[in-house]
Amino acid sequence: MNEINRWAASLDGAKIPGGCEDCDAFQTLHVIDRGLTRINIHHDDWCPTYRRMRPASGLPDQPAAGGAR
Repeated sequence: MNEINRWAASLDGAKIPGGCEDCDAFQTLHVIDRGLTRINIHHDDWCPTYRRMRPASGLPDQPAAGGAR
């Protein structure tokens, strides 16, 4: 396992503050497979950046009840 894989594995599932200048977003890091990592950014429901991304993705403009994304 190389250094980057060890670093990513140590952060698997971590909640990392930041990721958006417009809201109090946080990021989660997930190791999918060795060498493949996904980072999700979790915006606040009211975030203007998040709202601008919704129509472009083909998803409804309003987040699901409870703020699920």
